[in-house]
Amino acid sequence: EIDPLLQRRSARALACLIKLANARTPSPVPKIVQNIVGFACADPLETPRADGGDLAAQQAAAAAAAAAAAAAAAGGGDNELTEAAVARRGAEATLLELSDVFGASLFDALPRLWELMAGPLTSAPTPQSIIDGAQVLKVLGPNVHSSLLDKVLALVPAVFDASVNGGEALQKTSAGALAALAKAVPSKMIANLLAFVVPALEDSGEADTA
Repeated sequence: EIDPLLQRRSARALACLIKLANARTPSPVPKIVQNIVGFACADPLETPRADGGDLAAQQAAAAAAAAAAAAAAAGGGDNELTEAAVARRGAEATLLELSDVFGASLFDALPRLWELMAGPLTSAPTPQSIIDGAQVLKVLGPNVHSSLLDKVLALVPAVFDASVNGGEALQKTSAGALAALAKAVPSKMIANLLAFVVPALEDSGEADTA
């Protein structure tokens, strides 16, 4: 669905349906959650590919596709966004609605969601899974129930490590996740980030000039 309002309403309905279906055995919810995360990470403009080569080239290609979609819409087309961007917007809306519907029980009720977000950040199975986990964290982390915030913030050391030691695509996505968390909870994030950033600058010899 390309209409933003209908997407948000559909996201709410899907989140409520997931809550109703969660008690079924076998439950379809883990697969549904996996699909939602897949769509949330499908837009190359927001989630670059680990195996996609040069990051600047990836971003330029994604930006060109977005510009082409906007131009087509201006010429009478139905949608000013790429299909991937539309899918991402709907998936992100669903993640936010899931947080609202499940509240403090989000990760207990949907362990697959936690696995897809946090698992790659702590166990690093593949570069792309880490990128995808960081992208989900960027969207969901600032919007979790307050009782889950410490659990989410415990991922910060792993995300920071990815932001300084990974490839360009991983650095971009991890830095975006850290920035989103810092904007949402500066009182908890800024001091923690400085504790990581200052030693990293010192190790690189840049602290004296920073």
